[in-house]
Amino acid sequence: MIKIKIMGGLGNQLFQYATARALSEKLNTSVVLDVSEFNSYDVHPLRLNEFNCKGIFSSKKQLLRSLLERNVIKKHVSKLKVFNKYYFERNLEFNEDVLNVENGSSLIGYFQTEKYFEVIRTQLLEELTLKNSLNNIETKVSHKINNTNSISIHIRRGDYISNQYANSIHGTCDSAYFSRAIAYMSENNILDDSSEFFVFSDDIEWCRNNLELGYKLNFVTGSAERPEVDMILMSQCKHQIISNSTFSWWGAWLNKNESKVIITPKKWFENDNMAKESGDIIPHLWVKL
Repeated sequence: MIKIKIMGGLGNQLFQYATARALSEKLNTSVVLDVSEFNSYDVHPLRLNEFNCKGIFSSKKQLLRSLLERNVIKKHVSKLKVFNKYYFERNLEFNEDVLNVENGSSLIGYFQTEKYFEVIRTQLLEELTLKNSLNNIETKVSHKINNTNSISIHIRRGDYISNQYANSIHGTCDSAYFSRAIAYMSENNILDDSSEFFVFSDDIEWCRNNLELGYKLNFVTGSAERPEVDMILMSQCKHQIISNSTFSWWGAWLNKNESKVIITPKKWFENDNMAKESGDIIPHLWVKL
């Protein structure tokens, strides 16, 4: 088995799952998703379980019970260490050592690069689909996205604005970035008469009042309780303009359009030290502006 600690927001949860899933495929073993962090962490909810993931969702007690039910542990439970090797991520840079961990390893980290799991992209696109159906309003948005030359814009504000520490680490994308992104799409003949922009944000009212881009904008009013729906709707758009957010990142990475254009800020972190470590986050085919 490969165990990984699930923590952070939905984007981080997906990075952790995808990395562990790739290791499980390589080692021909199962995945244990340790969600005990969410017993005391209330900044972001656990939403990974809303996808069709292949893994055992477990706190420590649940894990022990699951292993017993699967006859993995038959006796001497208190003396047996199922996971006897631990890997702690040192920084955000890709580390090939992760790909060489052994069966029975437990991983703790964020693993924010597709280099850990791009080899199983096909499987992940199948698994990272929603368990539950879209409601009527969401279905209408999905239909419109799929029947236009749709471009998603994701604007991350929330704690990037309200939390001084978060702002010092991440920073925010200014309006000039989004204008440059649209100019790039226009200059490269990505836009046409059927182009429509779909705006996703954790502060959609701010977007309504402040976003002027010269094209038709559809403001998608999602649910804070179901962020995974916004992510999937974003991924259905033909192209993406993303913010420096792992949520944005996954909304783009899950896009199945083979001719997609994804525009991303070239500086992922405001903090200089973290910016130096983040060179592996952005896939090489994405356009950095």
